[in-house]
Parts: sequence; C-alpha cells; structure tokens
Amino acid sequence: MSGIVVRAFAEGDRAEVLALWTTAFDNYTDAHGPQIDVGLRHPDAALFVARDETGALAGTAMAGSDGHRGWLHYVATDAARRRAGVALALVRHGETWLATRGVSKINLQIRGDNLAVRAFYEKLGYRAEDRLSMGKRIAPPDAAPLAPVTADEPGCLSVTVVFLEMA
Repeated sequence: MSGIVVRAFAEGDRAEVLALWTTAFDNYTDAHGPQIDVGLRHPDAALFVARDETGALAGTAMAGSDGHRGWLHYVATDAARRRAGVALALVRHGETWLATRGVSKINLQIRGDNLAVRAFYEKLGYRAEDRLSMGKRIAPPDAAPLAPVTADEPGCLSVTVVFLEMA
C-alpha cells in the first residue's frame, strides 16, 4: 500500500473514475445520470479516490449515511493494483468518515456469487446478514411520468396520491 493517498473526489477525477467503474463493474451504467453526482450532491455522502505515487487512479469508494445506517458503494480497485491494499485503504477511509458522522453500523451490498469480494469484507469484520435486498428502478426526472398509482395495486386498501413539483 506504499504510496497510496486517499482523498475526496475532485472534478478533474471524473473521466478516470467513470472509466474505472465501467471496467470494474460489469453492470455499471449511467442510465440515471452519473452516479458520481449522487455522492456529490448530498451532504451525508462523499466520493473518495485513491491515487498511487505516480498520481494514477488506483481506486474509489463512496460512503453515505441515511441518518440511521452508513453505506459503502462503488469500492473499486484498478485491476493492476488489486491485492495491494488499495481497497483496504478506501474501506477504512470510508469507515472513518462515517464514524465521524455518528454512524454505528455500515451496510454494503455485493453479488452473492462474488466469493473473493465476500472473503475480503469478511476479513474486515463484515458479516452476511439474513436480509432480503429489494430494488426498483424508477425513471429519472426528465423521463415520461410514472404510471399513476391506483387502488387495485396488490395489497392496496386505498390510495391517495399527491404529486409535488420538485425543483
């Protein structure tokens, strides 16, 4: 890990970070706008980059808090620098950042079949929890409106929907 410096994302990092994510995450897409911006527009989130002694991008990590739990996202290491302590430095940096904000528990999600990444996190004290992760993709603000919610939605007894204009 000699020579690795972890610091906050700077706008000049954008192209390299997007290139790393496209390579590191086989399902990465900016379909809802650059995820980099998610980590920059919220006061309880931050994006960190790791650079080596030559200044080359070695990895990234995003940390955030919903006010209840902390989350780590986009922990990625350049393929040529794997197993050199880059991810460890990024995770520890994210953990420290979250701890200074009063977070007492950190969550993260990995694919169930990614055994190498699971082993990495287990060595750092993370444990699999009996939870079901559910998700739903929604349209970005500039897309066509979502279908209105109706009273015949599964499990719905009655519905009142109020749409507020978002700035």
